[in-house]
Amino acid sequence: MSLKIDKRSCRSVLLGALWTYILLCFLFGGASREWLHFHYFLQAGAALGIALLVFTWPRHISFAPVRIPIAILGAVALIGALQLVPLPVDVWSSLPGRAEILIGFDSLEVTASTLPLSLDQTATLSGLGYPLTPLFVLLLCVRIGIDHLQTSALLLLSLIAVSSATFGLVQVLGGRNAALYFYDNTNVGSPVGLFANVNHFAAALLTLVPFTCLLLLRVLKLRKLREKRVALSGILFAGILLIFTGIFAAGSMAIYLLTIPILGLTLIALHRPRASVESGLLSTIPVILVFIFGGVVAASSPLLSGLGNTGSSEGPTSRYSIWSDTLSATEEYWPFGSGMATYQRVIPKFESPEDVTSRFVALAHNEYLQIAMELGLPGVLVIFVASIWIIFRSREVWFGTQHSASRSFKRMAVIGMLVILLHSVVDYPSRTPAIASLIGLFAAIVSLPQRADRNPNRDKSHQITGLVL
Repeated sequence: MSLKIDKRSCRSVLLGALWTYILLCFLFGGASREWLHFHYFLQAGAALGIALLVFTWPRHISFAPVRIPIAILGAVALIGALQLVPLPVDVWSSLPGRAEILIGFDSLEVTASTLPLSLDQTATLSGLGYPLTPLFVLLLCVRIGIDHLQTSALLLLSLIAVSSATFGLVQVLGGRNAALYFYDNTNVGSPVGLFANVNHFAAALLTLVPFTCLLLLRVLKLRKLREKRVALSGILFAGILLIFTGIFAAGSMAIYLLTIPILGLTLIALHRPRASVESGLLSTIPVILVFIFGGVVAASSPLLSGLGNTGSSEGPTSRYSIWSDTLSATEEYWPFGSGMATYQRVIPKFESPEDVTSRFVALAHNEYLQIAMELGLPGVLVIFVASIWIIFRSREVWFGTQHSASRSFKRMAVIGMLVILLHSVVDYPSRTPAIASLIGLFAAIVSLPQRADRNPNRDKSHQITGLVL
């Protein structure tokens, strides 16, 4: 009996550590570059946590279900580390894009016997810590288990989404009040919530919408406490309204294009073939009405004059121009890359001099292009392996024949990953620790099996009922 109590206490500690860390990532990791010392703090905490988890890892818990995402994250760090290994100058000078730099050394009468592949060693060393955040979250989830993760995840992810949307709308109502914004380099006057970038704010909200909808459906199915069920449902409807209003208010064209298909996938994932027509209407029509109402509210508000403007600019800082320069740099340094996190240092060489202004491009606004440029062929192979893994895991979650009480929960994680992956085509959401922590969470959810000794027909709503009593 004492063993069960110890396990329960340990699980509670791990759950507390998981959600404390994710909340810290949202509070201090809403930017990709600014407040970088807070990023180091989060990465150091992740490194310490990983060491403690590995040192105390129980023998009966296997790494097998998550070995591929662990290998992917480890490969990214390994590639970056190898780019810091000193190479003989004769070997280094034979690498693509290095001859011109060597000429500069000669003109300065500087001699070097060894040089690393990375063109910015400090930046690469800094970039090595980025995989630590999703890896720490992933390992915590493995220790906790998906059966004990569902209820807390639905509640807390919904709370994060609603709170962030509410704070973003308060920022809009506050005008250009700098006190309401956490970062100096931000979209003042727009809703950014806990983020520095309005596009990342919108992406995070859309990523969490499926979990809030699933929580709503489970509350609607509560058989006990009918009066409280009505009240809780009303609160969740209002929360979803706030989330959609925040998404529309952000003005991100990419998220606009993603919202309809993501909402459609969410409603399909919530639908059960054996469910009655009445039950299906009960869970889908209100969400659709809230979605429409949120759009109307955001579009008709005089405070939101910038709807749809983000991501549609033209000129040297447009997506097209940035991607064109990035492709030129990728070709220059292929197949070994310029080095992890070297984009800001390298890309000015490929920009047209007449287009250079006081504004500068720090990132490629396309995660896949930037990985190809910085990590070269090894990075592209990592993308390929990750894509194959995501496709197979998504197929198993969505179309697998084996019954699982966590099937809907897993499908929400697949949809959340899809938002991040698609948004990464035009932006860099995963470079913020906040969204990076969600990547680790989603990877764990879609990978972890349900315990075989657990009754799949057990009423999951009992846990939710207990939390609202």
